[in-house]
Amino acid sequence: MVQGFRRILLGICSILLMSSCNTTSQQQHASTTTTNNKNVATNAEKVNHIIKIYDAVVSFPEPSWFEIGGKPVQSRYYRNQSGPSFVFEQIPEKETFEAWTKLYAVSGLKFPTPLVPLDIFVSKSIEAQEMACGKENTKIIRHPAQPGQTTLTIVCKSTPYAPKQLNYGPNVGQIGLYHFAKIGTTMLKVYQEWRGQHFDFDTPSTWPASQSEMNTMLERFKTIKFTPIDS
Repeated sequence: MVQGFRRILLGICSILLMSSCNTTSQQQHASTTTTNNKNVATNAEKVNHIIKIYDAVVSFPEPSWFEIGGKPVQSRYYRNQSGPSFVFEQIPEKETFEAWTKLYAVSGLKFPTPLVPLDIFVSKSIEAQEMACGKENTKIIRHPAQPGQTTLTIVCKSTPYAPKQLNYGPNVGQIGLYHFAKIGTTMLKVYQEWRGQHFDFDTPSTWPASQSEMNTMLERFKTIKFTPIDS
């Protein structure tokens, strides 16, 4: 089952694909390479995993629940590729994909033309969040990023318009940190989301993620690298 805002986002991007370009291009397959979490708990800031997604090789860091010097926390994984869209997710091992509080993922969307700009993909991602949360419940924070890339925090204090069968609703809030890039004809996104009770924008203590945890992930996101598959 496709969980969370991913279903909404993929639906919007599929419409964009059909309306913007010819979808008959040949699709490539994505593959993943990950390390054993048990062996790297004390070096989380130094560990990056490798995943191949269509035109790109993506190097990405550990999720927030993987702490330096802490007890190793294993992950539960989900991987799905459907035509031009790919996603690889993980959550803490003791959580479920039906009722997670933390979700970390790498996703890609392959276009048959390189002419679609990254800004379109970013704007559609924001639009998907606003559809689920309502603009009145959404706050966008932009962070410094490398040229040609975008890093955002999207804060949804309530999700009244998101699917209730996916455990969203007016009493549920979510915060996400998202890093976007484009390689060739592939749009890429690395992100972590935190979900909990609805909250107030101006009261960080009520948020589902602490500022310390979010800052940790902002630092780890600086190590993300995107490389063309043929380089």
